[in-house]
Amino acid sequence: MKIIVAGLPKTGTKTMHAACNILGYKVFDIMDHFEHHCEHWHRFWDGKGQVEDFKEMYKDVEVGVDGPMFFYWEEILKAFPDMKIILTIRDEDAWWKSIRNQINIILSNTAYRVMTTISPTGRRYNNFVNRLVKTEFGIPMNEIQWKREFRHSNSYVM
Repeated sequence: MKIIVAGLPKTGTKTMHAACNILGYKVFDIMDHFEHHCEHWHRFWDGKGQVEDFKEMYKDVEVGVDGPMFFYWEEILKAFPDMKIILTIRDEDAWWKSIRNQINIILSNTAYRVMTTISPTGRRYNNFVNRLVKTEFGIPMNEIQWKREFRHSNSYVM
């Protein structure tokens, strides 16, 4: 692991993913974390993961972006002490509007609701995302709480 993008979703992480791909890096984002390391991440959320696990999970990955890495960047840095950290940020109100809109679009999407109800993979993905969101922000969506976490996350990484 050479680089971790520690910015929260909706702060340019997809752009960073694309840029790193163009530069030839092997990049993992939320879908890769889900596909390759879903069970490992559940262990971390259950308090059973170890820093050493990250060495095995990401030994062949050069850049990590998006969740759940943005929440565990400090532990991942312990596993890869030469890794560089990039923090992507944006205006707090614009971020809140964007993330709230994205979540509302997903939750109101009939195909997504059907997929996460009848498909075993869809249910696994929905559980993965729900655990990620609960770990970072708490549930339900609460503007004051989520903005506070946005500020806290950004200032802590800095």
